[in-house]
Amino acid sequence: MRERGERAQTGIDFLVGATVFLIAVGFVFAFVPSMFAPFGGSGVNDALIADRSAAYLAEYALVEDPANPGVLSTACTAAFFDEDEVRAENHGCGFDHAQIDDLTALLGLQEWKNAQITIGEPDEVPTENITMQRGDDPPSAGSDTVSQRVVSIEGETYELRVRVW
Repeated sequence: MRERGERAQTGIDFLVGATVFLIAVGFVFAFVPSMFAPFGGSGVNDALIADRSAAYLAEYALVEDPANPGVLSTACTAAFFDEDEVRAENHGCGFDHAQIDDLTALLGLQEWKNAQITIGEPDEVPTENITMQRGDDPPSAGSDTVSQRVVSIEGETYELRVRVW
């Protein structure tokens, strides 16, 4: 049998082992959710998608001249919101005519994303004074992201809003 002086310090060994184990479990709980975040569709990139879509529409797809971004062509804007492929082709609009009936494909969105584009008078209440609208209504829970551009149609000032959810 061993004497009392040769015995290991089991209390301190247990404390060190339990501390290392708890720290390892804490790291697992802290970092595992962030590993799956890119696959969860949490809406992190919705602001970038909405801003890119608004810039595409206001600076390229609906403009009269790409040198004058924000000045929208009346014919291209009407063709875009009426989903009229023939009218869009005849006026040389900047968006893909073959995808005019599919808004998510036209804007380059993933299949599970939804978008709504509106043009209306600039005001403090974004749901009033909508002149043109395309896309589904956003969810009421406030999980949508909005990007806005000030545009001009025939000399009148309007606000282009892109909502993505």
